[in-house]
Amino acid sequence: MSLLYKFLLFIGLLLSFSIQAQKIEKTQAYIIKQQVFTTEEGLSNNAVTSFAQDAYGFVWMSTMDGLNRYDGHAFKIYRKQNAGLSSNNIHKICNSPDSLLWLFYREQIHTQRAIDVFDPITGKATPLETHYKISLPFEVTNLHFKHAIQNQDGTLWLSSSQKIFEFDGVRFETIVEIPATFEINCFLKCESGPQKGGWMVASDLSTQHHFLLFFDASGTITEQRQMLTQPEVERVQLICVKEDGALLYNSIRHEIKNNKRLF
Repeated sequence: MSLLYKFLLFIGLLLSFSIQAQKIEKTQAYIIKQQVFTTEEGLSNNAVTSFAQDAYGFVWMSTMDGLNRYDGHAFKIYRKQNAGLSSNNIHKICNSPDSLLWLFYREQIHTQRAIDVFDPITGKATPLETHYKISLPFEVTNLHFKHAIQNQDGTLWLSSSQKIFEFDGVRFETIVEIPATFEINCFLKCESGPQKGGWMVASDLSTQHHFLLFFDASGTITEQRQMLTQPEVERVQLICVKEDGALLYNSIRHEIKNNKRLF
């Protein structure tokens, strides 16, 4: 082995070590301090179902046994007995545009499917149907709670089997409706990119075919693509829409084929 070759090999190794060290330093700069909370630290239950941070900076955790507020030092627990919750078994929390928290409850043996509006200031919950003194365009028991999302603009989107609703902090509005032979599986609002509206995955109940649909700001379905098979659709999660309008999502297989429009 020549001296020149050895020298070049030595320089290459030094550069490799230097690059790896820089990567480690950059990685270490973004390490987030982690803390583990259990019932020993004051959490009401170890089965945490969702998280939310309110407009005042408090972190809220829903569990199978109560709602927890964390102020950075200690937990405060809210339950049916002291805060008027519909149930202590909370499925999900969402921030609402009016700085309140929405608590979602699954249908259980002693509890119907329900939504409470929780005030972080008073620490009290009231049913959605009675909190807002306006007519709701849906029955709470007909909503699919796993589909409730908070958008970047602060609005909330909810859905029944065939409709998607928006709450902007003042009013509820039906933004899109599909035929009764279809059922909505999941959806996502387009908040960037050239098109305004949203994407949804819906299934044809008569044929068991599944479709990725785009609807514009007026609620009109303008694009439709058939997805391949049942397993792929069940695992689809719509993630985000890029600035160039591209839709990002994940599934077991992400192949989609074009199909003629149904409506």
